[in-house]
Amino acid sequence: EYINKIVTEVNKKYGIRWRGERNDYYYAIALRGEVIRVLEERECIDDKNYKIGNYFQNEKEAQKVINSKEWEEFWEKIRTREIGE
Repeated sequence: EYINKIVTEVNKKYGIRWRGERNDYYYAIALRGEVIRVLEERECIDDKNYKIGNYFQNEKEAQKVINSKEWEEFWEKIRTREIGE
């Protein structure tokens, strides 16, 4: 646990994000805004989730995004067509 904590801190400092191995689970935010557990299969959807940042090591990290002001503002911009026209 101690080593995992150190590695996580170093990764944060240098901008390296965690990515699970094949058959590990990660968490993502589904279209309806709920956190889902996903099996890493190295498929296209896993690569896309990782690339856009919708890829979390645990449920708490994903929920933190959903609860953020930025999440609310992002969807407000979608609703008002500031993004995505």
